[in-house]
Amino acid sequence: MVEQAHFSKLLKALQRLWEEQLLLDITLKTADDQNVRIHKLILFLFSKHFQMQFQAMSTEEINVDVNLSDVKSLLYFLYNGDASKLDMKVLPQLLRKLKLDLLLDDKRGKERKGKKKQDRSFVELEEMYLRYLTFEVELKMLYNTRYCWDVTLMVEGKTFKCHKVILSALSSYFELMFSSGMRESQDIVICLQGVESAIFASVLCYIYIGVITITVANAQQLLSTAVYLQIISLQEQCETFLSRHIDVINCLDMWNLGRTYHCPRLTRDSWEVIIDNFNQIDQSKLISLEKEDFLSLITDDNLNTDSEELVCRLGLKWLEKEPSRDKHSVDIVKAFRFPFLKLAFITGILQSHAVIKKSNDCMETVSKSLEDASESHLQHSTSLSPRKEKGFMVLKSSSYGKGIEIGFYSLGQGKWFALTPLKSRYTGCNFATCLSGTKLFISGGTHKPKACLYFDIENNTWLNMPLLQRGRSGHNMVVVQNCLYVLGGTAGVTVRTEDDTLNVEKLFVCEEGTNWESSSKLMINVSDSACGVIKQNIYLLGGTINNQPGVYSKDVQCFNTETKTCCILLRHLHMPTSLAVATSTFLDIYMISPRGEIIQFRENNVPSVVGKMHNSSMIGYGVLYHEDSVFLFGGSSNTVESDTVYKYDLKTNMCTQQKQLKLPFRKESNQLFASVAHVSRLFLTRLLSTTEDKKLKTPR
Repeated sequence: MVEQAHFSKLLKALQRLWEEQLLLDITLKTADDQNVRIHKLILFLFSKHFQMQFQAMSTEEINVDVNLSDVKSLLYFLYNGDASKLDMKVLPQLLRKLKLDLLLDDKRGKERKGKKKQDRSFVELEEMYLRYLTFEVELKMLYNTRYCWDVTLMVEGKTFKCHKVILSALSSYFELMFSSGMRESQDIVICLQGVESAIFASVLCYIYIGVITITVANAQQLLSTAVYLQIISLQEQCETFLSRHIDVINCLDMWNLGRTYHCPRLTRDSWEVIIDNFNQIDQSKLISLEKEDFLSLITDDNLNTDSEELVCRLGLKWLEKEPSRDKHSVDIVKAFRFPFLKLAFITGILQSHAVIKKSNDCMETVSKSLEDASESHLQHSTSLSPRKEKGFMVLKSSSYGKGIEIGFYSLGQGKWFALTPLKSRYTGCNFATCLSGTKLFISGGTHKPKACLYFDIENNTWLNMPLLQRGRSGHNMVVVQNCLYVLGGTAGVTVRTEDDTLNVEKLFVCEEGTNWESSSKLMINVSDSACGVIKQNIYLLGGTINNQPGVYSKDVQCFNTETKTCCILLRHLHMPTSLAVATSTFLDIYMISPRGEIIQFRENNVPSVVGKMHNSSMIGYGVLYHEDSVFLFGGSSNTVESDTVYKYDLKTNMCTQQKQLKLPFRKESNQLFASVAHVSRLFLTRLLSTTEDKKLKTPR
């Protein structure tokens, strides 16, 4: 089945409007004398007959020689795409009676008659494909012709003929305007203020056919228009584009832009660039920040600075910029990290600075720091922690059962450091791992399939968590909105039956004393699948079908964490996703298959191969996303284990070996997990050295 993301999104939005009884403008009178209200545009798009009828005359009611239940089943298929409620034997008759252009040709019809019952799913796919194709083609034609329009928008003197239901499907602004009884809902011509006509023409093209060109020149205008018209999907695209163009020169402007338009991703990504590149950003821009923003900057534990003295000097410049800031001097000075300042700096610079001398409280704070500033205090003070360093955290567990090691590569220092290992043979192999904030979670595995624990990055320690309800290995684990989910995997039984299908389990990670809750089941119980998260949805791609040994799934499953339901989005993928490892971004999931193919998946799109990482067949590697690049760590084959790290740049489509990132672990048939993290410099004391490639002693 082929789905185009935009048209799929548009159809789902039209379905929502239909279910909520909004903007319905025509009545179907059924054979059993029942009335069904729908959108006239649906009939227009799926029927040439109704296109001609609606263009010739205004119609508000149509008689159909079909009973109510069949009409609703067919309408549900048109809006939702679900053909499960349709009787395939009578479908051709229904389509003819309603004069819908969704009939397959005669040759295909004869082939369908000869299909067996078990081929129903294939017939459904044919009908669903035809539905999507018809909708896409007809909507593109409608965009060009504007037939059946019911409103004219006036923008800077230019007129745009439109369809209220199409505008309302993607824009909450227009939905409210046309469905709330406002004066505009009755007007044929509406003047739209605060939008440029050229930008609106581009936005209109996006609403109808999903095509828009975002450039550096128009991205901010498109973003402001998308926010104003409340077109969430376009806003997300603009955020994604702008986030990929943040640099040390524009990061503060992008941060302000994100906050102005309430764009969480743009705000977060811009702040991360500010924090990561603190030493390189124009100080005149930093000292122009408002007090609360400046305090957030200098107190951020992740601030990447070479010296706390640089932070103090910037704080003093901020205070000097305007006389009115003297009243904030105490708050700024108390934010300085005195235990990590040299005594000469405190006595020579801070104590004698004019701004500090003006305030008795500031002088008292500095004097107190001098009293405590002994060498032993500097080394053992717990009142303040040193800054954290950003880097790549790689977890390694070997098949030899020697526990779990964690290596951290500091991007600032360019070195590997060892964090606290888990020495016991706790998980075995085939466990699941995920990172959320400052917690690295691990669950299941061959040795203790019910086990669950986490590594507390803040304190460099391991802690236990409640046991899973059912043991599993080869499963997936993700975090969505402060809830931990485990999905799929095998229960470790010798003979598997349908009863052995594992439910999805959920745990609130922010609440102590809670236990795992059982949720619904996956449509296909799989293990060793690629898994990623986009918004509230968890996607599982491929995997080994548990009750069919040696059989691999080629389907994409989606588990919605809000509705607690699972569905199959795509079937029969033409690429291998089993044993692939995935990493998620804001809108995309990137997978690396055992053959090194980089596969991109976005909601409602068919996964596509966007690049190649390496040429050898590997499994057990780690994957992470960082600064518009995908990194691959290590991996094993039957004979060789690699400690090589590759970087694939998604902007340039170039793959390069990162020699400076060579893994520091012993080659013991390792299972790896990789993620971006921030670690306190307090724990970066033990260096790890790298090793050379060599043959495994025993085959995997």
